Amino acid sequence: MRVARPLAISLAFVLAVFLLASCAAPDIETAGYTWSLQHELEDFNFWDVSALDGENVWAVGFDRDYNGSAYYFNGKHWTKAGSFEGKISTVSALDRKHVWAAGDGIYFFDGKSWREQHQPEEVINGISAVDQEHVWAVGDRGGIYFFNGSSWTKQFQARGGTLCVSAIDPEHVWAVGQGEDLLFYNGSTWDRQLDLLRITLFSVFGADDDQVWMVGGDEWIFPVYESTGGYPHTGHIALFDGSSWERVYRADETLFDISAPDRDHVWAAGQRHVYYHDGSSWEKQFSYEMGIYSVSAPDPEHVWVVGGPRIYSGKK
Repeated sequence: MRVARPLAISLAFVLAVFLLASCAAPDIETAGYTWSLQHELEDFNFWDVSALDGENVWAVGFDRDYNGSAYYFNGKHWTKAGSFEGKISTVSALDRKHVWAAGDGIYFFDGKSWREQHQPEEVINGISAVDQEHVWAVGDRGGIYFFNGSSWTKQFQARGGTLCVSAIDPEHVWAVGQGEDLLFYNGSTWDRQLDLLRITLFSVFGADDDQVWMVGGDEWIFPVYESTGGYPHTGHIALFDGSSWERVYRADETLFDISAPDRDHVWAAGQRHVYYHDGSSWEKQFSYEMGIYSVSAPDPEHVWVVGGPRIYSGKK
């Protein structure tokens, strides 16, 4: 899955996140889900989460010194599951013995230990694994990389930095980025599907061939902190039904990530809230005082979100 954070344009925001003082929120119940703080690390920033089910979840991020770490949830508690030299900002878990994490390099976990698998000449923002022989990664300079089970190669060069990739199967792969591009891979070639003026596309999630979700925000104003709040005021959610794209929701904040186990259970992560779609309408389900960079929902009963020093879970 993907999942990706706006790493290439948000590193300055990390320092601000670390300086924010906050108090842990109590358990919150809404729309039949109970949200609670599950894990918290001082001076650490979580960027991505990948959940297989309710008992196998990976989360990655890095500390003040940009040293990366991976954490694993076994259904009861979180433990540190890996350390890296350099930033780690994205993770994709295929199963317990096939997990990829990336940032300042691409790493692979075989169930026992991590090893560096590839060192591209750019920061990797997103990674998505279909199976052991089909893995895609995207970088902050627009590179799209492919792993065939034995080696990584550069498969495509986008015109702007790419932030997220989501692979449904070997012939349906989507990627989005700062170049206002929506890219699609059909098994042989990459093509630009949409060119959206003044919108940065932060994340795409393919649940099926006819159910692909995309989130983003209006054009960023630089320098970031001269604009109110530092973020665009409008976020967008779009849905691809197999033939065309349609914007289905507009939020009053930037949306960074989206995850959907099915059409009736969709979560989007934003600057201050988690949004939930029950198949008919969208609502704010959970609020958070810092940016929520990643959401992962493996099934309708479990969902995780990460951002800043915290990991939250929602349970049915």
